[in-house]
Amino acid sequence: MLERVRRGDALQSARFGGWPIGRLLAVFVTSRVVYYAAGVRFDRSSLNWYFQFADPRLLRDEPLRTLWWFHGQPPAFNAYVAAVLQLPQRLWTPAFHGSFLVCGFALMVGIYALARELGVTHRPAFIIAVVISVSPTFVIYENWLFYPVPVATLLVYTFFGLTRYLHHGRPLWGAVGFGAAALLVLTRATYHVLWIAVLFVVVMMLKPQTRRRTMAVAALPLALCLGLYAKNFALFDSFSSSSWMGMNLAEMIQLEAPPGELAQLVASGDLEGPLDKRAFSSLDVYESRPETTGVAVLDQAVKPSGLPNYNNKAYINISTRYLHDDLRYIKLRPGTYSRAIGRGFALSAVPATNQWFVQENVAPVKLLDEAFSRTVLLAPAGHEYRTLSRFLVRSTCPGPLSPSTGSCSSGYRYRFDGFAMHAKISSTMRWFSSQD
Repeated sequence: MLERVRRGDALQSARFGGWPIGRLLAVFVTSRVVYYAAGVRFDRSSLNWYFQFADPRLLRDEPLRTLWWFHGQPPAFNAYVAAVLQLPQRLWTPAFHGSFLVCGFALMVGIYALARELGVTHRPAFIIAVVISVSPTFVIYENWLFYPVPVATLLVYTFFGLTRYLHHGRPLWGAVGFGAAALLVLTRATYHVLWIAVLFVVVMMLKPQTRRRTMAVAALPLALCLGLYAKNFALFDSFSSSSWMGMNLAEMIQLEAPPGELAQLVASGDLEGPLDKRAFSSLDVYESRPETTGVAVLDQAVKPSGLPNYNNKAYINISTRYLHDDLRYIKLRPGTYSRAIGRGFALSAVPATNQWFVQENVAPVKLLDEAFSRTVLLAPAGHEYRTLSRFLVRSTCPGPLSPSTGSCSSGYRYRFDGFAMHAKISSTMRWFSSQD
């Protein structure tokens, strides 16, 4: 496969003149009208409740200062939110919804274009793009103010741009591919700066005759990502795009560790703490007294919603202490950590529409979603599958499950990264490409 990509002429390339943009747009608009008529509405409630967002008032009133000092998440998605919040409040929902519709259509076109670039002929590529983009999962997440759909869009354009660059060598496509990859790093902490570095090395290996050109088109995107990491290291002593690694890892361990075990390990001195305390707790749980910096996003202990501000400066040290305990626990109990990793992979197999945080939009199209899962995704409809889904969702939810939806009804905000959507897109196109 690598040799086929290197040669470039072995695969059929997408030609802009042949792209059925008009037909894709007609299908997209018609499907969105149908879903709207069925009752699907854009949900921006995450803005006030999700801890991945800075305080909306700070994003509106002092956006640049807030973004500069925001260490808990990469800045790109919060920057997008801050830009929309500069509009009059009555336009917030239309602006969020409109931009997500544009993103959704861009993803639809990108799926078609990537399939064509990988050698899939026109008709199967068109079918792939349509089936994915009109699916209930796609539309429901397109109507949710969070980053699964933008991240999926950036992933598709990363591989489309780089694949086209490998085929044709035009700097424009290299810039598209590396630029999208950089935006991924600046949007989602899952994508480390090594992500774009690995892509750079792979492209250099596959197209050695254009190394200087590749270095030129990759320089700015890579510099932006390294700049973020360097800024966070200088300000927060954290060479990363997020300071929450210790708390995130602790959350995985706490879900899998036997009841009482962590407290016993702290009491015996095997762990120093705070791994025995629930990750992402309020500052009073840690008996922490943060210093005053004069920067609102670092000093704020609680956001207007009443939830903790995890971008408070004290959480940097708290997360570092968690990471120290995490690593010691993994050394003591490697089997427990392995089971936590396994459960994470298993959770990615649960239908995305089973997640509790999208249930308001799932309800109006529940029958369509079930039919799509069985006929297109070939998901089993038996009791065992439903039981597995509920078990895995329950394992990430500390509160009770809703009896009607099987979703989490607590205030806990589970962080979904759209992995299942990415996997379905890539695996579908990979299968069609292998048929040629």
